This record gives sequence, structure tokens and C-alpha cells, in this order.
Amino acid sequence: PAWGTCPVAMGPAFTTTWRVGTATYGNGDNTVQFNVTLSGTSMIDWGDGTIGVNVSSTPSHTYAAPGDYTIKISGITTFSQFG
Repeated sequence: PAWGTCPVAMGPAFTTTWRVGTATYGNGDNTVQFNVTLSGTSMIDWGDGTIGVNVSSTPSHTYAAPGDYTIKISGITTFSQFG
């Protein structure tokens, strides 16, 4: 294969639930951060009515209030092709 990029449809959304704002499960911060790099046509539904479109590297979001939030990541992402 050649070097380049390959657009990949992510299919169903990757879904995860996070609890924020309580020292029992962290430092009491209301921020969630993903240590990934997204590119292309990606979308993050942060679970509080906020939608991030075409989100790039290390996406993060700060919630207005403590609680449990279900986050969904979906769309088409471009990955590098090696080999």
C-alpha cells in the first residue's frame, strides 16, 4: 500500500458515559478530555445539548453542572495509512 490517508466511516457512534464534578470519581473537575486525534467529518455529542462538528486533536468539553453525561463520537475520520 502507498502512503496517504484513508477516510473511514465510523459506523454507529462510539458511546461512553462520564461522571463529572465529584471528587469521588476524580478531582471534582467538570471537564472531559479525550487524548485522541480526530480529523475529517467527525462529530461529538457531549450529552448536554452541545454538539462539536469537525472536532480535531484532543477534544475536550467543560460542563456547566456536575452529573453523568453520555458522550457519542461519530462521523467519518481520516486515518493515516502505513506500510
